[in-house]
Amino acid sequence: FAMFLGMSCALPAHFINEACKSKDSGMPDTPKLGLKGVLLLGLPSVFDLLATALTTVGLLHIPASIWQLLRGGAIVLVALMKNFVLNDPLNKTQWAGVVVIAVAIAIVGYSST
Repeated sequence: FAMFLGMSCALPAHFINEACKSKDSGMPDTPKLGLKGVLLLGLPSVFDLLATALTTVGLLHIPASIWQLLRGGAIVLVALMKNFVLNDPLNKTQWAGVVVIAVAIAIVGYSST
């Protein structure tokens, strides 16, 4: 609730700021967001919402301590995506960290069965 309240307080400040900006300030207008932009922003948002819902369902079925430790798998996923999708190679220490985290997650997952 606190985050909702904070964002609600920031919204009027945003509108006041936009109203006070002069149109002749020499800065170009912000481009409008077309259908492609909406899809590029909306699709990942939908997947994030789905992931949040699924992790909440998962939390109902396993203890919170195990859920939190298994959630660390996001680090491994992000590292693998950085390496293979973005073609930005990991260095040796980063690979070592990914291996340590993956082994720890496997141990925690195995111990919960």
